Amino acid sequence: MPPRVLRRQPRQTPPARGGVTLLELLLALALVGGMVALVAPALRTPPARGGQLESVLRVARSSAIARAQTLTLSIGLGGDWSVRPLPPGDSVEVLGGRLDAPPSAPFELQLSAMGACMPASTLPPDLAGWDAASCSPAAGERGGR
Repeated sequence: MPPRVLRRQPRQTPPARGGVTLLELLLALALVGGMVALVAPALRTPPARGGQLESVLRVARSSAIARAQTLTLSIGLGGDWSVRPLPPGDSVEVLGGRLDAPPSAPFELQLSAMGACMPASTLPPDLAGWDAASCSPAAGERGGR
């Protein structure tokens, strides 16, 4: 009996599976991220009354942190505000402006380089319950927010 020769059967490849490549997935994520970045600001609710003061507080606090320096925020009775370094450099105004809705009384805050906002004078009644860590009126004192 002659030796039996086994022939190899051609290997059949499994049918290609449908799917997406990593590049296509990353491109789709980038497009979705871009659309979210464009649409998200329009979905935000406008700040409640007093938002301008909160914006000034945020900018002043960010400046103190960015400069790694304690700054003083002064807000006058007419709504004029300025941010200055502590003495001896207190003659140099870092930031300034005017609030549309001034507080009921002038006041000063010291903004530390770590982000804390300590009252340097008596705060007006509308800012009662001050939270130095968040640099804002305490959550329970915001009056209707």
